[in-house]
Amino acid sequence: MVDVFANDRLVYLQMQKTASTHIARVLSEVVGGKQHQQHIRLREEKRDRVVCASIRNPWAWYVSLWAYGCRKGGGVSGIYHRVTAEPPSNFELARDSMRALRATRRWPTEQLREGRSIQRRQRATRTDLWRPCYTHPDDVDAFRRWLALVMDPDRSHELLAPFGRTDLRRCQGLMAFRYFWLLTDDRTLLEVPGNVDSIEAVEHYDAKHTVHDDMIRIEHLEEDITRVLARASYDLTSVQTQKLAELCRSKTNESPHLPTASYYDDTSLDLVATREVFLAKKYEYVGPE
Repeated sequence: MVDVFANDRLVYLQMQKTASTHIARVLSEVVGGKQHQQHIRLREEKRDRVVCASIRNPWAWYVSLWAYGCRKGGGVSGIYHRVTAEPPSNFELARDSMRALRATRRWPTEQLREGRSIQRRQRATRTDLWRPCYTHPDDVDAFRRWLALVMDPDRSHELLAPFGRTDLRRCQGLMAFRYFWLLTDDRTLLEVPGNVDSIEAVEHYDAKHTVHDDMIRIEHLEEDITRVLARASYDLTSVQTQKLAELCRSKTNESPHLPTASYYDDTSLDLVATREVFLAKKYEYVGPE
């Protein structure tokens, strides 16, 4: 399931930490639409609608994701919880199953299976390595230690189980995986050996198996949203154009932290440049100076 903003002309797929909440609000106030969740099967369901998503500078994305975790953001499905939480005990699994049984009067087979899966995953996660990295958003050294763990292919399964099952973990980073997991027309293809095992394969996969028509760069918000809306056959009035400009200039809900450049040394700059080479190249992003 993914967060989606949609109307009869436009579908906006929301990627975490790319100002997606703010962009959905802008679209809602300028052209209208509704927020919901759905499975990704848009290749068949586009129905002549323009499909877009949003992206940001990869170096800034990692800082924002880490700072969000320092504030314990993301809920039980977020990266912070996944890499720091204790595994549920057998008692907790049994208690939750009994509650589900009383509520539904059906044996909670699926809930038990999911609970056992979470328990196994958390037992296999090196929380002792991850927890010390989530300190204060101003702790530059903690960020660099965290980034090294995130970029370690052998830790990819701790971040997201599907990431650890794909060849993408060997040649690209978490942000690229999020991009493809959101935008692919068939997620099972990401796990096929050889489909995404090199930058050339990744570029081929992107051209053939992603559903989006356009991309909104949060550093060029007004320009890119204007282009996407024109592509969706919106002829904005002067009032709509002014509202769009005002909303794009308004402050987004950004995780508080130092300027992005403060967190990077040469080693960490090169780490993101190497692991996120696909996104940096495609959307012409460079590291902070």
